[in-house]
Amino acid sequence: MAEEVTKTHCHLWLQHANFMYRYIQMIRDNYPNLDIKALSKQIDKSESKKAMPFINALKRRLDAGEPADVVLNRELAFNELDTLRSMVPGLKQTIQKCVDVEIVSISDGGKEGVVIKEDGSKGEERKELPPQAGSAEPGSPSFAFDNVESLPVR
Repeated sequence: MAEEVTKTHCHLWLQHANFMYRYIQMIRDNYPNLDIKALSKQIDKSESKKAMPFINALKRRLDAGEPADVVLNRELAFNELDTLRSMVPGLKQTIQKCVDVEIVSISDGGKEGVVIKEDGSKGEERKELPPQAGSAEPGSPSFAFDNVESLPVR
């Protein structure tokens, strides 16, 4: 019988999704007088499901005292992809029975993406990513874990 092992999926945005730019700007335009109820009326109904959690997360960071120029900055101070790639060996050691770590660069919408190979080049496309992928933001990747059967070694 094959043993169950873990495969870890790291999801990241290489750049902000288009909807994120719009709502970061909306918050900038209204800061420091943020009225979430009023802002929610300006959001397209089709984007509300992903925009509101994003806006609320930004507001929580601002309310917690994080500087607006940090929260509303669209550029990262580090290369997130390089950082995740350098973490792969540590993740394999730290996560019990982890045999593979897959980094997926997600595209607008968070439902699909492209696998990033060990050398940093783009690999195969992934459709229907897990729900956790949609919660990733630049600088804050999401993770999903799958139990997979390992093949018996002969």
